[in-house]
Amino acid sequence: MKRKHRDNSTEDVASSRRQAPYLEQFKASGLASADVAHESLRKKMDGFSEKYLMRPSLWDLRTRCEPNMPYERYVELTKRALSDFYSKEFIFGNPSYPEYYKRFRTQHKPFDRLMEWQYWTEMIDNCIEQAGMKDLEPMLKEALSFPHSNLRNVGWDYEEYAGTPMTYQLHQQFVRNKKLFKRIKRLEREENNTVAEWFEAVIRTNDLRFIVQNVEARIAREIGDQIKEGKLNPKLWQMYINYLLTNDQLLAEEVYYRFRRLFITDRSLASNFPNFRGKLSDKAKAAVEEMKYNTPYVFKVLPSSPVTIYNNPAAQQLLPFRNSLMYYIYKNASQNVLKKLYSSCKYFYFAKRKLLCHSLYVGKGLKLQYFRNSMSSTGEESEFAKMDKLIVQNNMIVQHFENPNLLHLIFPKLEACSIRYLQITSQKFYVNEYDFLTSGGKIMKLLFHDVSIFDGNGEPIVLEHFLYNLPLATYIDAPLKTRTTPETETMLFNWNKPQKLHIFCILLDDTLMEIFEPMKLFKFLERLVVEKSTNVVQFEKGNENISNYSQDLIQAKQIYKHQNGGKAPPKVLIAISNV
Repeated sequence: MKRKHRDNSTEDVASSRRQAPYLEQFKASGLASADVAHESLRKKMDGFSEKYLMRPSLWDLRTRCEPNMPYERYVELTKRALSDFYSKEFIFGNPSYPEYYKRFRTQHKPFDRLMEWQYWTEMIDNCIEQAGMKDLEPMLKEALSFPHSNLRNVGWDYEEYAGTPMTYQLHQQFVRNKKLFKRIKRLEREENNTVAEWFEAVIRTNDLRFIVQNVEARIAREIGDQIKEGKLNPKLWQMYINYLLTNDQLLAEEVYYRFRRLFITDRSLASNFPNFRGKLSDKAKAAVEEMKYNTPYVFKVLPSSPVTIYNNPAAQQLLPFRNSLMYYIYKNASQNVLKKLYSSCKYFYFAKRKLLCHSLYVGKGLKLQYFRNSMSSTGEESEFAKMDKLIVQNNMIVQHFENPNLLHLIFPKLEACSIRYLQITSQKFYVNEYDFLTSGGKIMKLLFHDVSIFDGNGEPIVLEHFLYNLPLATYIDAPLKTRTTPETETMLFNWNKPQKLHIFCILLDDTLMEIFEPMKLFKFLERLVVEKSTNVVQFEKGNENISNYSQDLIQAKQIYKHQNGGKAPPKVLIAISNV
């Protein structure tokens, strides 16, 4: 008759005064001081990992012990390491095989719902590359669905690239996730908070994949210090397993299997696993891998904004209103009212014939297509040429390296513009056209590359005129030629901009070098930029004063620190224009 294991949590507390059996086995293995890869060490680590969990640093050493490592073997060892401890540092820290690391990350996409999110840069690169070609809203919406370190940036990216307004429900989710992220990170930092409080905050997401990845990642972060200090802590493991028992039995089975390979004699949870025999089922192993890697994950998808652009014919409708009333409605409707009318009934869209574009993408390589509430075009299709009464409400991107007058040709088609994001590349246009795009004062992000803006006399736009149209901008990357007036310096240093800048890039000619000599530049920036801003002064290639300005900038940094009690000045980088 088999002897039943009793719950001996009290016995474990008493026995914790002596060294845990795992630590005794680890010490006996001789791996505690292992740091040089060689054949005998590989065999020793393989023998240890067959019976017990092995910490991430040893798995890194184990991969370096492998002779003639093919990619398939790298994947096998990496997944074994991440099965033991789901360590972000093991993958992203200092990979032993960088050529395999990138391939593995792209193919398997680990840590895709980790709070310290690693995929924002790749996502924004994809947005920039695919804008106007692909419906990006599903990808952006998924990135807003859980708390993480780049949530604020993703919120901006959604507004700029989703091609549709953010709904009230999505915005509420975004706000909740930002608050929850701050709470979880605060509970991590403050020493007087318990792991139970942290765990309760994490599971508030009700997102199983998020919970698995972040609890596993914390366990992996802490195991090294616990082994070093000789104090293994089972509390987080136990809370985690108990939670999984009520949500997914297979996940609980897999985590308990690993728990017993670390807390060898702990039977505190044994009654929940009466059939445990020290082996792991394939189903349980696969269930955890689905949570840790890029298996398509079904998360709660919130609804998108109603469509306001139609390219299908409208069915004939008989509406119970007089024609005069219908005419009055669509003749006098504001942009916001018009949007609601369009989303409620195609009749108003085809009666009004005003295209409400949340975003308008125009450029070489695109094609005329409608998606969400937006439109893309080369700007040269016959159908696009016939359009007029365009109303652009949020984002406008125009880039065409072979036709610098394309934007100038688009302006007659625009009836109104209330955009917040403006990106223009390789275009020439006039000051009054710039005013049409920006004088509403709503621009939050402006990106100009190889752009020229002229007045009626062919002179470049005045600098203060250019900047004063951007009171709410947090991102101004616009190294274009401007000119100054006798009032320029006074107006710049008295610019009462209500919204501070995160990114600021400006082109300096010889006159502006004098206005913005380094100490004055610091004075200008300290009023207008956030503490961790990135500021770039750009010069045209061949300017003979670049070296002198650069030296003056270095000296000015030291003077500023001396005058301000060691405080560093706003960060300023120097760049050379290749245009």
